[in-house]
Amino acid sequence: MYKTTVVVSSLTEYIDAVKKLNKESGTVHGSVYRGQGNANWELMTSLARSPKTRSGDLISRATKAFRKFNAERHAYHQLSSHNDWDVLALAQHYGMPTRLLDWSLSPLVALFFALDGVRYKRIPLIESAGLMADYNENDTIPVDMDNRVGVVENDAAVYVVTPRGQGGDHTWVETNALPEDVFSNVPDAREDGFCFYTPNYMNDRLRSQSGLFSIGYEVEDSFPASEAHKIIIKKQSVATLFSELLLMNVGSKLVYGDLEGLCKDLTFSCFGGFATRNL
Repeated sequence: MYKTTVVVSSLTEYIDAVKKLNKESGTVHGSVYRGQGNANWELMTSLARSPKTRSGDLISRATKAFRKFNAERHAYHQLSSHNDWDVLALAQHYGMPTRLLDWSLSPLVALFFALDGVRYKRIPLIESAGLMADYNENDTIPVDMDNRVGVVENDAAVYVVTPRGQGGDHTWVETNALPEDVFSNVPDAREDGFCFYTPNYMNDRLRSQSGLFSIGYEVEDSFPASEAHKIIIKKQSVATLFSELLLMNVGSKLVYGDLEGLCKDLTFSCFGGFATRNL
């Protein structure tokens, strides 16, 4: 399904996997990365994941939502661009389902999002003996003051899209090269099933995350898995890699680049560590 799949259990192994993929494609910087908190999830846009409802078909609902967002956004955000694709990117950034899929030029940012997005469940320490058999001595096992173990529910994953062989590249488009209608087919995405879109950076977060988006040919298209490599982070190693990332100062403060990010890091470091995760 994917071009290659590799499983890692440490930050060193992850970086080695990224270096190997880039070396094989003959580049040190042309790849893009996406982290997801559950390795079982497909590379689907938030719009494609939207549930079916009785309130009209998906495209009509998305069109209605976009028009309302575009009409009301001025009261909340002073977006300098008047291009609808930048408006769509702003909506995506604030959580509205769109046809855009988030990626980053940074493998460490993508890894952060993968690890930060996992779900933990609390299990009394006395009941965890069987589960701990899958851990090794190098794995971090979160335990809170109530003697409950934080167990990660699923493996996480980072997806990597490398340039084509011989230094070739996938299609990258700027805002002004896209169709005027954000719900129309995108000709630049026809050949590969996607193209990459670099938005006009409208906020510090997107800039801090080295963010960009992919766009499918049709509105509901998912990203073609056959174009991506998959790096799986074993669930037993998630807490270890997260700790190693924070040791390298790759945390919420760096990724979000604002006070919310700083407070997230302080909450983790000063008020419970892994006990503040999605437990």
